Amino acid sequence: MSYARVAVDSGRPQRDPFTYSIPGDLAVAVGQGVLVPFGRQVLQGVVLALEDSSDIADPRPIRSL
Repeated sequence: MSYARVAVDSGRPQRDPFTYSIPGDLAVAVGQGVLVPFGRQVLQGVVLALEDSSDIADPRPIRSL
């Protein structure tokens, strides 16, 4: 499984990106805009990095590009 580090546009000051899993049917690239679950909302974000592993046990998946 692949993972993405995403800067989420939550309207709150945040410095660290969040980790999301990449569903197999999505071709995600660095710099691409994505829709991600954030709390009870689905927000826009930008992919900052792609990773092969994650320290998070069960990251939520990216919803769409």
